[in-house]
Amino acid sequence: MSEPRLSNTNAARKRGRDTSHVRMEHLILTDGARTAALGRVVATADSVTFEPPLPRAEPLFAPGREPPPQPSGLGIAVEGVDLDALADRRAKGGAVEGWAWLAGVWRSEMLVVDIQEPALPTARPTKELREPPCTGPAAGWPRGADGENLDLASFQYDDEALVAISLFRPSTSQVVLVVATTDPERMERELRPRFDQRVCVVASTWTKAQVDEVTAALRINRPTPG
Repeated sequence: MSEPRLSNTNAARKRGRDTSHVRMEHLILTDGARTAALGRVVATADSVTFEPPLPRAEPLFAPGREPPPQPSGLGIAVEGVDLDALADRRAKGGAVEGWAWLAGVWRSEMLVVDIQEPALPTARPTKELREPPCTGPAAGWPRGADGENLDLASFQYDDEALVAISLFRPSTSQVVLVVATTDPERMERELRPRFDQRVCVVASTWTKAQVDEVTAALRINRPTPG
C-alpha cells in the first residue's frame, strides 16, 4: 500500500506547528479511497496528468503559434480518461489538453477514473485578466454580448514592436484588447480607429526578442511531473 499523500499531525508538530485542533483524516488519500474533482487533463507522449483548476494568465498567441499543451508539474497521474470527451479540447504537437470532472479510485499514487463528466463552463477558473492596465472611459469599458470576442483575424502578430497582446474581461459582457508595445504612439494610431474604446495600449520595457528568449528558457526548464 502506498503512503498517504499528506503529512500527519506528528510530522507537523515536529516542524513547530500546533495542529492539535485540526482534523486531517478526511484530507488524506490512501489506496482504495474514492475521490472526485474538476480539473484540466494534459496528455503527452510520456504521461497523462490531472491538473488542479488554478487560474493561469497567458498571452494571446497568434493563430497556429500556440505552444503544445504541457503539464504544470502540479498535477497527479491519471488513468482511464476519455481524451476525446474533454471540454475545450486542444491538440497540438502530439499532446492534448481539456477540462473534465473526474471521479474514481486512488490507487498506487494514481487516480483510476471510472466516471467522467463534462466540465461546466461556469465552474472553470478564469485567467484572472480582469482590469485592464489603462484608465477606462468615463462611462466604463464598452459592453457587448456575454462572452464576446474581438475580431483579431487580420492582426499583425509579426510586428516587431508588438511584445504581447491579451484580452481582458472586466465582466462577462466587456472585453478589452490590451497591447504591450515598444512603440505605443504608432499602435494607438493603428488600433484606435479599429477597436475604439475597447483597446488599451501600454509601453513595454522589454522587446519582443527578449520576451521570446525568456519564454523559451522557461519552457526548457519547467518542472517534470512526478
